[in-house]
Amino acid sequence: LSTHTVTTNGGAPPGSLAGLIDPTAPSEFSGNLANGRAVLMRSGGGSFSSETQVTITPNDGVGACPSGLAIGFTITDSPPFQPTNPLFLTASYLVGELAGLPPSQLVLARVDPTGVCVPLETVFNTTARVFTAKLNHFSNYQVMRVPLSTSAGTARAFPNPFRPAVDSYVTFD
Repeated sequence: LSTHTVTTNGGAPPGSLAGLIDPTAPSEFSGNLANGRAVLMRSGGGSFSSETQVTITPNDGVGACPSGLAIGFTITDSPPFQPTNPLFLTASYLVGELAGLPPSQLVLARVDPTGVCVPLETVFNTTARVFTAKLNHFSNYQVMRVPLSTSAGTARAFPNPFRPAVDSYVTFD
């Protein structure tokens, strides 16, 4: 496991955080963004064909997704390839940022170029006050509330639309 705790922001622009993802072995990097949010990016290996610098930049996410909260990120990489295996983003949050909503109703969503918000598999740890989301594409992201499915008719499959060129898996919820 290649682990890097970034103390100088990894060469990213001020306020952002960057780290290297090894193409052949599990790797991770962690640090704090300018807004104080702690983040960890983790790869199980094989996400890229060459060593790749991933940059995480905070944004407030406001207005990107319906029912969106003020927790957002922009994630980019260099060279600019989409991952072939998922990576995992873990980020801290403050209880007040959840607007009184239970974490069971929240997910991190990818905001695709058409403005569609694609919910991602997200797990909240309320004791540690962090969430972890499974990423298969780099873009803009926002934490949002999702309506709960009450029947098969309201179940979700995402990403929708599924684009094989940029999406590596489908989730059914």
